[in-house]
Amino acid sequence: MARIIIVSQWLLGHLVPALGLGTELQRRGHSVCVLSAASFRPLIEEAGLEFREIRHGKYPQKFVTETLLEMQAVLEAVEFDLMICDSGLCAPAYIAEKRGVPWASYMTAAFWPDRLMPGVPHVNTRMRTMFEKAANEARACIGLPPLADFARTRGDLAGLSPDAHLMMILEELNPFPDEVPPSSVFIGPCSYGRDPDAGTRPVTARGHDGPCIVVCTTSADRSGYRETTESYMEAALRAFSGQPGRLIVSSHAPYAGETPLADNVEWVTTVPNHDLLFPQADLIITHGGCGTLQKAIRYGVPLVIVPLGPDHAWAAARCMELGIAETIEPERMSAETLEKAVCRLLTGGREKENIRRLSPKVDGQASNRRGADTMESLLVNKSLR
Repeated sequence: MARIIIVSQWLLGHLVPALGLGTELQRRGHSVCVLSAASFRPLIEEAGLEFREIRHGKYPQKFVTETLLEMQAVLEAVEFDLMICDSGLCAPAYIAEKRGVPWASYMTAAFWPDRLMPGVPHVNTRMRTMFEKAANEARACIGLPPLADFARTRGDLAGLSPDAHLMMILEELNPFPDEVPPSSVFIGPCSYGRDPDAGTRPVTARGHDGPCIVVCTTSADRSGYRETTESYMEAALRAFSGQPGRLIVSSHAPYAGETPLADNVEWVTTVPNHDLLFPQADLIITHGGCGTLQKAIRYGVPLVIVPLGPDHAWAAARCMELGIAETIEPERMSAETLEKAVCRLLTGGREKENIRRLSPKVDGQASNRRGADTMESLLVNKSLR
């Protein structure tokens, strides 16, 4: 059996799918170790996987050499047969390349061609050229030649594998399937989570007739994101506190408001929690992360999306095209606007029908198995191309 290293970005939406793949590989007898931040150690060890800490992971493009040297030190005495890394991380890819070990990259969101990337094209090119210089300096530190593929100077493709790139996303959410990297394999959204029928659910609000609305937040620690997230959380509290039904807010931080929560509101900090909360939901309010969108599809729950960044706006637009969501731009957010959007979705039937038609296509365990099959083929053949 193989020794496998997995390295994810420091975001739950990237780590949780990797844990799904990792647990399936370990179930098949492989030894799996996950490199991540100390804050994720309990979650990784709860999944039954080995944990090793690395620190330079938050903004790796700004610390290319530091990240690479730290990761090299962590893995210095570790022999491994396969590296699986988030496509936005170059350090693990460089280490695998240096050792002559196959590596696979993975992506948990839709792929967008260069021509549609946000920003001014010539500025983007200049930034990529600057990153290429930093990347080549880091590569030289461990005796690697300069990058030969300019595609790997793009932030979300810095760790792109030429041999196997796992697209952990529902194909319907990827609007340009013919323009993905050549090594791409669509395996669907991998999933790790507690059995929704096992143990005690964290939600205690009960006995409230009416719809159950779940508000999801992001684990990304960016000031602009926090401002928008707080805006739609506060709007939801103003609109639905004390109203018929239940409001469940999923947050990474405890409630810190000045007034007590209404009796019909529950504030949940347990993660991951999609498989616990979404089966109860009639509607989900989210920033549009693909993990949340796909779990909502899995459980047939319509969405209100308040996009935080360009990738979320693209995902929201795609969900609108599929007829499964409404979008509210952050600058339009208010309790009144949110309440109107929620009422439209709860009283209409089209979105519910559309999302339930897609629901059978999202199967996290099947995606885990497809991903593990692909990785075992890579171990044998060293390349899928």
